[in-house]
Amino acid sequence: MRLFWPLLIAFEIFLAAGIALRPFNAARGSYRHDERAAALKAMADHTSPETKAAVQRELHLNEEYIVHQEFVFCGVLLVVFILVDIACFYAWRNFRQNFGYKSPSA
Repeated sequence: MRLFWPLLIAFEIFLAAGIALRPFNAARGSYRHDERAAALKAMADHTSPETKAAVQRELHLNEEYIVHQEFVFCGVLLVVFILVDIACFYAWRNFRQNFGYKSPSA
């Protein structure tokens, strides 16, 4: 039983990271869509160092936004998992105290 809780928490961290931290996809971002489209159109119309820098800046801002969203989602999942663990632990402990359950290994 001593190994159960650390293994459960490690599994939950792995599960939350697997769900929330998906491979990066720049097209998925809707942040500053109009500004990014305008920068790409300006780059297509007349290529210059300024338009290249503007496109790179917009892509960088989009990447930061997507990664931030994923980390926030991962944190929320971890908090929910830990709260469910705490509720299950107290329910199990209450069941043992109320019904006098003793494990076979004790």
